Amino acid sequence: MFWDVPEPDKARAVLVGKLTEWREVFQQQKIAFSVEKMAERTTLASPQSTGETVVDKLEKLKKLLDAGAITKEEYEKAKKKLLE
Repeated sequence: MFWDVPEPDKARAVLVGKLTEWREVFQQQKIAFSVEKMAERTTLASPQSTGETVVDKLEKLKKLLDAGAITKEEYEKAKKKLLE
């Protein structure tokens, strides 16, 4: 309980809202990290060994972007790694 806060219910609502935002950001960061790792593995492996072409991986990245799972900046960074 917030004894020294004039309106503890409002403070609680703000904190719960921020926790939800932080959790979403954390999840997006985990997804972005996974995408970056996937892009790194792609540059190390040839398309023949994985059975997946760079175009296929770019399409997957685009789907993640469209779904809101990654940000535009994360998409561009992963795409750049794939194309290198």
